[in-house]
Amino acid sequence: MALSIIMTMFSSSMAMADPYGNCIAAKLNPSLGVIAQMTGDKLDLSHTRQVSQLFLGENEALKSARPELLRLGYAITEQSGGRLLAVQSFSVSKAWVGKVIPQMCKIATDASIEYDGWDIDVAADHITSDKK
Repeated sequence: MALSIIMTMFSSSMAMADPYGNCIAAKLNPSLGVIAQMTGDKLDLSHTRQVSQLFLGENEALKSARPELLRLGYAITEQSGGRLLAVQSFSVSKAWVGKVIPQMCKIATDASIEYDGWDIDVAADHITSDKK
């Protein structure tokens, strides 16, 4: 029993000591869920859509994330009030998630900020033309 408690405490302290791994663990499955939902809704994943990446933290720390996001081709559309929002257009897929989540988690870890996640604009996918 004592060994079990020690292992649990060790695992907990290791998890707290690995913000990069924790970030990936927290964001990967929900991100894959978004891809699965889009596939289930029969959305064309090859279609390019605007993706927004949100980071939270102290304004000074958020500034340190900017150069890498810009290098990756993102436009910074908001940086104030403890938020940094970066946008870029992508066609998303499971492979995209596998590439981008580690990138965003590394940026967040290196800057000591929180990667809150991403969202994607699918509104245009649901617009139909009424022209006759």
